[in-house]
Amino acid sequence: MVEAKPDSDFLAGGGEMGERIRGFDWSSTPLGSIAEWPQIMRLRVGLCVKSRFPIIIHWGWPDLTVLYNDAFIRFAGEKHPTLLGRPPFESWPELQPPLGPMLESVLTTAKAALSDDLLLVYDRSGYLEETYYTLSFNPIVLESGKVGGSYSLIDYTTDRVIGECRLRTLRDLAAPHWRGKRN
Repeated sequence: MVEAKPDSDFLAGGGEMGERIRGFDWSSTPLGSIAEWPQIMRLRVGLCVKSRFPIIIHWGWPDLTVLYNDAFIRFAGEKHPTLLGRPPFESWPELQPPLGPMLESVLTTAKAALSDDLLLVYDRSGYLEETYYTLSFNPIVLESGKVGGSYSLIDYTTDRVIGECRLRTLRDLAAPHWRGKRN
């Protein structure tokens, strides 16, 4: 276990990703060393790594440096842990069209964005997968009033969406049969 440094105490109790963030060489990224991070960023990253709900933070515009928690690892798939500290669309160029404009809007207007059951087709395990998510992109506003990043909550809704689609299909297939019985 890495010994906690005073400038990274906010990561204590943050599981695997708390340790990875603490041990990462942030000076090689646009974020700079942890000691230089704004207080609001430290607070959000501390909340992120301690949460059991999947969270990803995109910091900086247009650089979009990624930080995430243990619960997000399953969404990262084989991109974990190399996704940490890198731009998201470097790992997932196929996600740029659906997510890029939403992130840009949040990071340039300071207005949150929500997308229910958004279809995302992306490679997380060596092949393209059809997945659905409810995503909430929320601005992280600095003391200066500028937006520093996005704190994003992610709910995996694939099983529910596909289940509902199957039920609709079965209902549609059965409808002519049942209509004939009622008349």
